[in-house]
Amino acid sequence: MTSKPKSWRDLLPVHPAAELFPMMSEEELRALGEDIKKNGLREGVTLLDGKLLDGRNRLDAMEKAGLPVLKGNQLDVGWNSVKGVDPVTFVISKNIHRRHLSAERKRELVAKLIQAAPEKSDRQIAKDTDSNRNTVGRIRTELEQTGDVSLSDTRTDSRGRKQVAHKPTTATTKPTEDTAVVAAADRAEARARKGSESATEKKPPTSDLISCLRLRGPHHRCDETAQRRRVCATVRGLAQ
Repeated sequence: MTSKPKSWRDLLPVHPAAELFPMMSEEELRALGEDIKKNGLREGVTLLDGKLLDGRNRLDAMEKAGLPVLKGNQLDVGWNSVKGVDPVTFVISKNIHRRHLSAERKRELVAKLIQAAPEKSDRQIAKDTDSNRNTVGRIRTELEQTGDVSLSDTRTDSRGRKQVAHKPTTATTKPTEDTAVVAAADRAEARARKGSESATEKKPPTSDLISCLRLRGPHHRCDETAQRRRVCATVRGLAQ
C-alpha cells in the first residue's frame, strides 16, 4: 500500500526552469501564507509535462499556514497545464514583474537566459527580462569570451525570424594619395618652417590644413571655413 505524501514536494517534481528565481525567505513565506488564508489563492499553479513550472512559493506558504494543498495523491489547489511554451521565458515573464530585483540580480537573470537560449536575439532577451538591449549584448560578449555560452551564427528575433548574429565588419579603405598633392604639401611645409614671407606673398598653410588636401586630393571642393578654402586654393596652385 502506497503511503500518503506528506508534502506536495513528495508528489510533484519541480521543473528546472522554476529554479531561475530563488525561494522566498521563511518570513516572506509566512506572510504569504497568512495572506492566502485571509484572501484565498488568487492565482493557481502551473504545470508543464507533469512538473511544477510556477507556484513553489505559494504551495510552500500554504503548507506553512496549515492550509490543505493535497487531497489524497492529487493537488487540492487550482492549477493549469501549459504546452508548447518555452519554460525559461515563461518563468521569467511570470516573475520579472512580481519581484523587486536589484541590478545585479537582473544581470544574473539575463546571463541565465542567454545560457539557456543562446539562439535568442539580444532584443528578444531584453524584452523578456525588461532590460536594455545594449546591456544584454555586453553580458553575452562576456559569456562568449569566458566560454560560458557558445557562439551562434544566427539568432531568433521576437517574430521567430532567423537573423545573422554577427554583422561582418566593413574594412576601412585608406585614402588614395595624389603624388602631386603630397609633393605640394611637403613644399608648403618647408616654406612654413622658413619663417614669415614677404608682404606680397600669401601666408603658407599650416600642417593641419595641408592634411585636408593630403587626404582629399587637389580637386576636392572644400567645405570648411573661408580661410581653409583660401589655403586649399594655394596648395592647389603649388601642385600645378
